[in-house]
Amino acid sequence: MPGSGLFMNGVLNDMNGNPSQGSLNWSHLQIGQLFGGIEVGKQWPHANGEYDQLALDVFHPGTHSIFSPNTTPNQPGGGFKILGEKQWGRIVGFAAYTYNTARGGGISTTFSGNTSVAGAALLRPFGILGEAAMAGMWSLPFKNIFPGSGQRAQYGMETYWNIAVTPNSTITPGIQLIFNPSFNPTVNFIAVPDLKFRVSI
Repeated sequence: MPGSGLFMNGVLNDMNGNPSQGSLNWSHLQIGQLFGGIEVGKQWPHANGEYDQLALDVFHPGTHSIFSPNTTPNQPGGGFKILGEKQWGRIVGFAAYTYNTARGGGISTTFSGNTSVAGAALLRPFGILGEAAMAGMWSLPFKNIFPGSGQRAQYGMETYWNIAVTPNSTITPGIQLIFNPSFNPTVNFIAVPDLKFRVSI
C-alpha cells in the first residue's frame, strides 16, 4: 500500500509438483495437498533509504502422496513465523521465531516444531561491498519424529562474510558451530566450515 509501508504476499503451491518435469503439470494436483501461506508486514523507511521491518507469516502445508518417500515423516499441519529487522547505519539486527506443527514433507523436509534465530550483520566491512554476519539459533525437533530419536534441543552459531567479487558474483566463507545436534545424540559439538560461490546472470 503506497505511502503506508504495509505489504502483503501470498503463495499457493502443489505439494505433489515434480520440478524435474520442467513445465507446468496439473496431473498430480489434489485439493488438501497444497501449501498455502500469507505474509503481512510493515516497513518503516528512513530518509537515507534504510528501513526497519516487522512481518508475520502464517502457513499450512498439506501432505505428499506421490513424491514423498515412505521413510520420511509426512503429516499436515500449520504454523506461523514472526520476523523483524532493525537498521542502525551499517549495522542490521534481525530476529525470527517459527512455530510449526507440520511434520516432514517430501523434498523440503521439516523436523522442527520450534525455531528461534537472532543476530546482526555489518554492511560493507572494510569498505568492501557485501556484509558480514553472525547469528545464534535454537531449535526443538518434534518428539520421536524418527523411531527412538527422542527430543533434544539443538543450539548453534553461524558466521559468514559475503564478499562481492564482481558486480554479479560473490564468494562467501563461513562456519557453523552446532551444539547438541538433535539427531546425533553421541556427539555434543560439530563445526561445519563452508565456502559458497554465487554468480547471477
